[in-house]
Amino acid sequence: MKTKKAIWILLTVFLLLALAFGAVTLYRERAARLAAEERQRALDAVTEYTGVLTAEELQELERFRNLKRLDLRGSDCYEAMLAYAQAHPEQELLYSVPLGAYTAENTESELTLLPEAFSYDALRDGLTVLPKLKKLHLPRTTLQPEQIAQLRELRPDCDVSYTVQLLGREIDEDCEELDLTALTGTELDNAAAAMLLLPELKRAELTDPEGGNKLSLEQLRALQETLPRVCFAYRFELFGQTVSTEDERIEYVRIPIGNEGVPELRRALAVLGNCRYFLLDNCGIDNELLAALREEFPATKIVWRLYIEYIGFLTDIKVLHLTWMWTNQNIQILKYCNEMEYFDIGHNTISDISFMAYMPNLKYAILSYNWVRDLTPLSNCKKLEMLELNFCHLLQDISPLAACESLKLLNISATKVQDISPVFALKDLERFYCIMNYGIPEEQKEQIYEELPDCWITFDQQIAKAVGWSFDAEGVRAQWYLDMYKILRYRVEPYYFGYYPEEFQHRE
Repeated sequence: MKTKKAIWILLTVFLLLALAFGAVTLYRERAARLAAEERQRALDAVTEYTGVLTAEELQELERFRNLKRLDLRGSDCYEAMLAYAQAHPEQELLYSVPLGAYTAENTESELTLLPEAFSYDALRDGLTVLPKLKKLHLPRTTLQPEQIAQLRELRPDCDVSYTVQLLGREIDEDCEELDLTALTGTELDNAAAAMLLLPELKRAELTDPEGGNKLSLEQLRALQETLPRVCFAYRFELFGQTVSTEDERIEYVRIPIGNEGVPELRRALAVLGNCRYFLLDNCGIDNELLAALREEFPATKIVWRLYIEYIGFLTDIKVLHLTWMWTNQNIQILKYCNEMEYFDIGHNTISDISFMAYMPNLKYAILSYNWVRDLTPLSNCKKLEMLELNFCHLLQDISPLAACESLKLLNISATKVQDISPVFALKDLERFYCIMNYGIPEEQKEQIYEELPDCWITFDQQIAKAVGWSFDAEGVRAQWYLDMYKILRYRVEPYYFGYYPEEFQHRE
């Protein structure tokens, strides 16, 4: 009995202790809840916050449920602040971004920064965390063009504008024309750097109204190389004549320049890049020196006069018809006529046609009745359309003609050519005349009809008599030949344009 009583007493004590502990716990929980509610009421009462925070500390601000304004100037956790601002658009968030000597506010939509107010690296980085900035003006900037381009690429939504300082003046970036008559050699580098930042600049005047220049030709050339898109207007005396970098055509006729004047001429041509035609007619300069100048300055067409016997013509001649006066020695002068398109040197004793390698624009060539052997120079005549080689009795090899891919009309009659296979490559050939050529294999004669099915071909002298090289099927001069006669200005009798009888009239 005593044992049972003791047990009941212990159970009663434990129960009382448990009840007491539970009561204490409930009290503590209630007190804690009340305290938490009190603290939250205190946090909810906060509508503004000012402080310098780290990214981790910034997360604690989520407890402030009624925040309206945050002043975090001095904080540098920009990515975290931008993310917070995006998540809480209802809150006004303020922060600052140091750009160098100047510190920008994230609320600024427009900024004007002088060169001493910022560093490029700080500005470049700062632009990425100033999303409200819509206009950035950089007066008298010293930045490089690629730096400006990078700023614009970083923020295409922000209008980045600037001015440059040039000869004591502030120039807008959209400037198209400048007066640089006061520019001296000591200011050249700074001026060139400034002009690189003027993308719309088209013209700059360097010569004052009295004709004076403060820059030398070499200094001018340096400017032109730095800024090829700008026309630098510069006038100067050259062999007793005033020329300008804006001249498109310059002519010297019978001015005694001589070979000794070539170095000065070269200095001038180096800055006369706008000149498209430069004539040196009878100025006493050797052909080879002039040809070297022409090659050195390909943008300028340098033209001079050549002489054969008593006949003179300019090097830009396109049409030439001279017979009975050429020799292998004097005809080589034609290598300087690199614009030749039509020429007739038939009825001579020419065997060396190496000059034709310098005629890339040649279209029609008549070499008939000459002693031509080597046609290799013709491989450079890619535009050649008509070629007459008839009665060139020493000609045997026509393989170079395979490179004349534009050939349409070819006459190799009365030559010693026995291999006509190179002609197979001429797929645009329209007319092939090959009579009085003996020894051509019959299989080649058959094959050429297969290779060139659209070409008019004849090996038959009887057919040739009936039709003729320059006549159509009706016995009337072909149109291409009439055109050539007009171009070469042949003087012939009217009957030459058609065979008798009279019904074969000259075609108008």
